[in-house]
Amino acid sequence: PAGVSIPDDGTDDIGDQALATIHLTYTVDNSAGIDQLIVTDVTADNLVNVCNFTLFTPAPVTVAAGDKASIDISFDVNAPGVFSLDVHLANNDLDENPYDIQITGSGAAVPAESGDGDEDGEEEPQELLAGVGRDGGEFNFERIRVMVPVGALANQSNCQFAISGKAGGNGFSLGGPAYDVTITCEGQPPSNFDAPLEVCLEPTHSQLQAAGGSFTNLVIFHSHAGSEWGPLFDTYEEEGYLCVKMWGLSYFTIGVLELPATGFAPQVLTALENQPAGSVYSALDDIWLKIPVLGVDLPILGIPLTPEGWDVTWLGAAVGYLEGTAFPTWKGNTVLTAHVWGADNNPGPFVDLDTLSYGDEIIIHAWGLRHTYKVRAVQWVAPDDLSVLTHEENDWLTLITCRGYDQTAQGYQWRVAVRAVLMDVEAEE
Repeated sequence: PAGVSIPDDGTDDIGDQALATIHLTYTVDNSAGIDQLIVTDVTADNLVNVCNFTLFTPAPVTVAAGDKASIDISFDVNAPGVFSLDVHLANNDLDENPYDIQITGSGAAVPAESGDGDEDGEEEPQELLAGVGRDGGEFNFERIRVMVPVGALANQSNCQFAISGKAGGNGFSLGGPAYDVTITCEGQPPSNFDAPLEVCLEPTHSQLQAAGGSFTNLVIFHSHAGSEWGPLFDTYEEEGYLCVKMWGLSYFTIGVLELPATGFAPQVLTALENQPAGSVYSALDDIWLKIPVLGVDLPILGIPLTPEGWDVTWLGAAVGYLEGTAFPTWKGNTVLTAHVWGADNNPGPFVDLDTLSYGDEIIIHAWGLRHTYKVRAVQWVAPDDLSVLTHEENDWLTLITCRGYDQTAQGYQWRVAVRAVLMDVEAEE
């Protein structure tokens, strides 16, 4: 419980809980300590009516003397009756290593709501219906939570809020649920909201596993009016949910992405299969990329985003625009990629990308205008680090390629990300 100190070998009784995923946050208090405290790992054993223990906070957790830090965990209560698990915090305190806590409670099954159904005995689609007014409200349904803030519907009346669930799949390999969220006022969707709504989805255990237990590797996808699924990169974690601010409503689901694999094995000729119809690249007419110090001057092709990510296998010597990021020269974060090493066993266009430095120019030529960007950062990131895709308010450009081929793993260990900001736009001479 909040504000209650739990001693080493103590018990935290969290009371009655639904058969669902339970999220808990514990505070490690080193405010009276004189030395730095390091929690190197958090594990659990002796699970009774519990499964899928997950540590969300990356270890190690360092707590300075006189300071505090939070540790977030979750687990699934999977059967009615008493449940328990023993949690161990490995740390550098010789007197209390590990620091042990037993978590206990009682699981209670929530009876399903009864319904008349139809004559064939088929169940109606599950949904939540509720009225919503100018005071807004919070709406929870299965693994989704939507917050309508006060004033978002200030100029609307007779509004109805609805969430309907759609079974897993949706073309995504992890098959998480998708939810259709709608608001109608006087029978019609509002033309706009006066404040953004907060849409939060709770990832499934398989999604979190695929993301390495990190919310930063999860992406909310949305599909509006039957359109293709598109990513929303400007997300954040809140109490075990992945959240995003929205000015419009649609279908929502969670997917797991990686930065594209932009290189083949060096010193090897790689035979390519025929390009699938669903992965065909689109030509961006009259748009090309120039990097003067690298001698790069190439056309840009559009790389479609599928539920499995961006496949740049057939990009060859061209530059690829990752669809779903800001369109080239528009405000936001435009992400372009090219191979570091080609299937023909020749260096790719971005083989020297990591040699760029602060202030180097990158130019996008588009429709008779010359957009000049200047490098502000060169980063090496993990393939599942999506932070380089984050939306920007101004016009930013991110260039990505692979680095560090691992012969044993048969793949590249890193991605190089060059970040540049727009400095000037002028007419072509």
